[in-house]
Amino acid sequence: MALVAQRRALVKLRGMYKEINDTWLKAQRYPGSAKWADPYRALEDWPTKMTARFIAVARDDNIGLEFLVVAMHADSFQQAMLNDTDEDWSALRAKVSANKYSLRMFVLMRKVQYAWYYNRTGFAESIGHLDPYPLYRGANLPHPHEVYLTASGDIRRCEFTNEGTKTTDPIADITENIYEEREFKRAGRPATWPKKWPYPFHPQYGAKSENEPFNRCDHCKRSVVPNIAFHNAYRKDNDLCTCQKSDWLSDPIVEIIEYASYGFSGLNRGVRALCEIKQDAVIGEYMGTFIPLQLQHLSGDDWYVMDFDGPPDPKIKGGYGPRTSLLASGLRGGWARFMNDARPKKTFDTQFYPEIVGGKQRIVVNTKRPIKFGTEIKTSYGPGYFMGETKEETIQKAERKRVSQEKREGIKHRLRNTAIGIPYPLPNPPASAGGSRLVTAFSKRRRNAG
Repeated sequence: MALVAQRRALVKLRGMYKEINDTWLKAQRYPGSAKWADPYRALEDWPTKMTARFIAVARDDNIGLEFLVVAMHADSFQQAMLNDTDEDWSALRAKVSANKYSLRMFVLMRKVQYAWYYNRTGFAESIGHLDPYPLYRGANLPHPHEVYLTASGDIRRCEFTNEGTKTTDPIADITENIYEEREFKRAGRPATWPKKWPYPFHPQYGAKSENEPFNRCDHCKRSVVPNIAFHNAYRKDNDLCTCQKSDWLSDPIVEIIEYASYGFSGLNRGVRALCEIKQDAVIGEYMGTFIPLQLQHLSGDDWYVMDFDGPPDPKIKGGYGPRTSLLASGLRGGWARFMNDARPKKTFDTQFYPEIVGGKQRIVVNTKRPIKFGTEIKTSYGPGYFMGETKEETIQKAERKRVSQEKREGIKHRLRNTAIGIPYPLPNPPASAGGSRLVTAFSKRRRNAG
């Protein structure tokens, strides 16, 4: 029975996060339409059992007054306090205790003035008043993905240090990639820029194939036109993509927290799931600012940078096109930038994929397996990441491994990588390839997970 009670408690805990998040999202999308209900509005009508449980938890060192007041803003917690059996209530208290710091950050970042609501009640006179958390500044609170939970339970603002200028600034959460045309004009057309693309041009609007003027949305399979000028020219075409983010993005509830270091000295932040996530779901997008290849120093570091590729080479099976730009997310980006690399590599939960959705080419985060509530969401940075391998070294290693396996199986080996059609040994990369560092589809080039 204890195991059953724990499972029920976990379901209630997930419901608490979802309930609070839904109210916050509604208030964000429709200002004034959603308000936080006063959890003590019917305090005079509370049954003796509910009042006794409230006082007992407030005096419980494992949870304490502040975290109880935080949990009270979930109606499901109030209902459990009122209706649960002693066994179920004890199990829920244990779950809340284990996640109390997470719940506090979650509620606080959604602008719930939990101390203000509580201090207006009679409990404040008998049990004690509650001081607001120091970070709280009402409407000036940062976005939930701009803060992280430390190992000690504190809430801190995420910051980015530019290695070039040595300046440190708070990060910003964005909803779309940022393209600054003046920087691309200043840099000039790179040698790897697709021949049929104009320049300068927004990298997300370019066609996937050199032979096709437009793309097809991977979600609705309709035509995608690059901009309003193209749209006007083809306005008679009824087969145009009109997808919004809500159509293809599942947008799970996540938080940024501090995890144990990987062995290097420094901060290691990661992403923790606060809901159940299904397999084969698009749960996020890697976002940032587009940087010209020649101006890589504008990214500020080499940790939060991805390659953004053009049309794939049709001569290479399963290959990727040349780099058109870099996508830097150190200062401005989304929560996907904080996902850690899985070790060992086979255990990653998500993978970055290039997709045409919502009218643009994007780097989306796709789940490879179901992700449970409370677990860290990990991804793969590429086969040579953390090892300092070049692209050629990675391919050669894979070829040697294949040859060795064929020898063991008694199969006559072929000195050719059949997966990507590149002869072995590999020729020297051309100067226009952008260097010898490992360059995969969207290889994350962060050396340590900050």
